[in-house]
Amino acid sequence: TIRVWSGAGDGVDIDNATNWDGTVPTSSAGDTGEWNGTPAGNLFLTHNSSGPLNSGTPGISLYLTANQTGSVSVISRVAASANIALNGITMDSGAGAFSLGDNTANVLNLILRPSSTGGPPNAPIHIWANNSANAATIYPNTRWQSGGGNPHVVQIDGTGDWIVNDTLCMANGPATFFVKTGTGRWFWSANSIAGAAPSGGIASPIDIEGGTLIITASSTLLNTQRFTNNATLQYDAATAQTLSGPFNGTGTVRVSKGTLTLSSSQSDFTGNIDLTNNGVLVVGGAQNV
Repeated sequence: TIRVWSGAGDGVDIDNATNWDGTVPTSSAGDTGEWNGTPAGNLFLTHNSSGPLNSGTPGISLYLTANQTGSVSVISRVAASANIALNGITMDSGAGAFSLGDNTANVLNLILRPSSTGGPPNAPIHIWANNSANAATIYPNTRWQSGGGNPHVVQIDGTGDWIVNDTLCMANGPATFFVKTGTGRWFWSANSIAGAAPSGGIASPIDIEGGTLIITASSTLLNTQRFTNNATLQYDAATAQTLSGPFNGTGTVRVSKGTLTLSSSQSDFTGNIDLTNNGVLVVGGAQNV
C-alpha cells in the first residue's frame, strides 16, 4: 500500500500518522512511503520511535515522485533512533535531493528487510534507484543492521548520483554484497562515525556492471576485496589505497587523485586505464592489464 506524505500534523515527524494519509508506512505490510510535492518546499524530517516503520518483514520502500521537487531529508532527533525497516529507495526524474542522516553524532538506525536466509541467491536484493539530476546522500551517522542476521545485496542503480559517506555495512555481523548498475555515479567514502561503525564487512566481489563507482576516501574495508569491474572504477582520494584482492573485468580503471595499488597476482583485468590529474596506478602482481 502506498502511504502518501501530507505534512498535515507537525510536518516533521515521520512516526506521526497525521503527517501521512492517516497511516504511517508499515514495514510488516510492505508499504511504500511516498512524497509527491505536498506540501511544497524542502522537507526536513525526523525519526525516533519504534512502531509501524519497524514492525517486521518485508520492510518499507521510500519513493520520491517527479512532483516532489523539494528535497527530503530524514534524520534522527535523538542520540540513537529506533530502526527503520528499509527495503527499496526510488527517486523519479525531476525529484528533489534525498538524504538519510546528517553530519551530527545522532545515529539514524536502519535495518534491511525482508529478512535474509543466507547468501546469494537467498539474500534479498535492495534496489536503490536514483533517476533524478539531484543527488541521493547517505551520511556517516547511519547505522545499518541485517534483518535475519545473514547477508543482503545492496544494488546502487539509476541515472543519477549516489553520495555515500558511510560504510553501508552491518552492525550485527554479516558481510554485505554491493552491485553497481545503471548509468549514474556512486561516490563512496566507506567510513562511518564511531557510533555507527559496523562489525560486518564487505562481501566479495564488489560488482560494477554499470555507470561509475568513485572511491572518494581510502578505507580498510576495501583492502582485501575482490572487484569485478565491467563499467568504470574511479579512484579520487587524497590518501593511497591498496586493493589486494583479485581485480577482474573488462571496464575502465581511472585514477584522478592519489595512488591506487592493485597488488593481487590472481587478477585478470583486460580493460582500459585512464590516469588524470597526476593520479597514479601501481600494479603489484602479475596481472593482465
